[in-house]
Amino acid sequence: MINMQRRIVWTSLLIFFVGLVFAVWFLLVEGGPSRSVRTIQLMLVVLMDFDVLEESDVHKLVPSIETESDSLVLNRKVAAFLKGTGDSYVTNSIKFANHDGLYCDAWGRPLWFASTNSPVYARLNPEMMKGKPTPFVVWSSGPNGTNDFGFIDDLFLHR
Repeated sequence: MINMQRRIVWTSLLIFFVGLVFAVWFLLVEGGPSRSVRTIQLMLVVLMDFDVLEESDVHKLVPSIETESDSLVLNRKVAAFLKGTGDSYVTNSIKFANHDGLYCDAWGRPLWFASTNSPVYARLNPEMMKGKPTPFVVWSSGPNGTNDFGFIDDLFLHR
């Protein structure tokens, strides 16, 4: 009977310590939320900042991006516009632009942007167009690092 109790105690302690080691490893190696979650959070913050722009600011931004077909240029234009706006509500996404003025995903790669008038827009996964319309869409190439235009493992938000 005593041997059985000791076995149960030792087994319980072993399970506890294995769980503790796994939890510490996960926090140190993985660094908290996954890269996918952090990337989705960034895209959400960018789109939320766009949503709170004053209508006059939206009318300034749209003409400067609606004919842009280069994703990096569009990424920089949106980041610079949100940074330079006098709108006191727009503050969240500004701190996520890197030293080159680009929004990057958690893998360090620039987020993809496409204006709704660009040829790229027609190639995108139709799921990306559902929801609230905006003058641009934003997505990440995801873990594989390849722009699959919203397919395969690319990350995007439904608006």
